[in-house]
Amino acid sequence: MSEISKVKWQVEVPVPLTKELFVREIFLLFHKEFGYDILKTQENFPDYILLDKEGKKIRAEAEINAFDFMVHGHPLEGCDLIICWEDNWKDCKKPRLELSRFVLATFQKFEKEELKGISGRLKQYRAVSELLLKRQRLVVDIERFVNKRNTQVNIRYSGAYWNGSYGLVCSYKDWRLVDHAGVNIDFENEAVYVFGLFEPAQTKKKLDVQGWNEVLTVLEEKNFTFQRKLDGVNTKEEVVDKGKLLEELQDPNKIDYVTFSHISPLDNIYVEPADLVETLGNNVLWILDFLKEKELYTLTS
Repeated sequence: MSEISKVKWQVEVPVPLTKELFVREIFLLFHKEFGYDILKTQENFPDYILLDKEGKKIRAEAEINAFDFMVHGHPLEGCDLIICWEDNWKDCKKPRLELSRFVLATFQKFEKEELKGISGRLKQYRAVSELLLKRQRLVVDIERFVNKRNTQVNIRYSGAYWNGSYGLVCSYKDWRLVDHAGVNIDFENEAVYVFGLFEPAQTKKKLDVQGWNEVLTVLEEKNFTFQRKLDGVNTKEEVVDKGKLLEELQDPNKIDYVTFSHISPLDNIYVEPADLVETLGNNVLWILDFLKEKELYTLTS
């Protein structure tokens, strides 16, 4: 990429650039300049199969922010390149193509029809903006709550505060980032998610059937539901039968990762701010402690 490191192309896009679709559209415009042919595009992971200048096939995933790759639970071993608008994952071991270094995104021109009634729409926008800022402050307060009680935790934001979904993910500083706990305030789906993720084949402690049963039973008693992604399958699936998951965990190499989550309606956030921060913060800390106690993590090398 050194030969184009100082080149800037200009393209009109909606601003701010907040959807993965825009990243894919920009890459489609300039993929030749970046030295790639597109062999295949798809909805499932990974987004692309590319061919580089040396004739090597490259599996690539598009994200707005590079760290969204981990937030979405994609397996690193299934990808060779992350195509992103902003690279906010500097310690990632996979190459990133940061499009904003090369492409200047300018605003689209105004159209006469879209400006009609703009005054009334602005009032609605301001009301929504206030809600988004409230949610952002809530997430920041959860971050402070967690950091105050455990200084060994790394915390990263997930999503953007103007998106439908926004939250944070946490892991211990000596853990791989893929093993984590988190919270997500999702206005689009009107839900609050508290969740954890681990890779069964990579955990520090290798569990037998009894050990996995104890793990799943504790989580089930805490009203967590399970999802898992099988090796060779592009999407994760809901687990409706704990017994089936327990059977699959007897050969953990067949499972890329397991997530467990607790989903609450937005009605549950109509409480005092301090109580809400404490509840969600303690939930995240409990998940981290649980992953640590059961050794469901992998240390960084």
